[in-house]
Amino acid sequence: MKRNNCLFAILLLCLCAMPLAAQNEPASQETVTTNTPPTYPGGEQAYKKFVQKNLKYPDYCRQFEAEGVCTMAFIVNADGTIGEIEAKNCKVTHINYAKLEKYTAEERKNIKKECSRQMAKEGLRIIRKMKNWNPARLNGKAIPSTVTQDLDFKIDYVDD
Repeated sequence: MKRNNCLFAILLLCLCAMPLAAQNEPASQETVTTNTPPTYPGGEQAYKKFVQKNLKYPDYCRQFEAEGVCTMAFIVNADGTIGEIEAKNCKVTHINYAKLEKYTAEERKNIKKECSRQMAKEGLRIIRKMKNWNPARLNGKAIPSTVTQDLDFKIDYVDD
């Protein structure tokens, strides 16, 4: 009986010590994950300068003094090239309603919709025109990453 108690005690001691041994692994075996997002060459200021210089305010929007925001989404591939460009959400935030008085409610709705479409079209053109980005990196390795950028369409912002 004493022998069984002794074996039981040894087994219990081994089982209790196992979790402690697992916690004492050397820190060098831990995986460290570092991730850096993609960036436009020259940084945020260079991106803003590029947009300001190249964004062309759509004539259709100018006709109605329509302003808005267009959210563009795209992939920066591992080699820095841009792909899968999409206008996610383009909306008119301001329009000169005095210029819409002569139109029916349905026509006004269609005018706003067309203004949004024109902003999206210009957003696609701008993103396609950009030079390659610095890709995102995961543990030092370049990886593809999704980027979203808002393009503001304001009459006083866009250079004629």
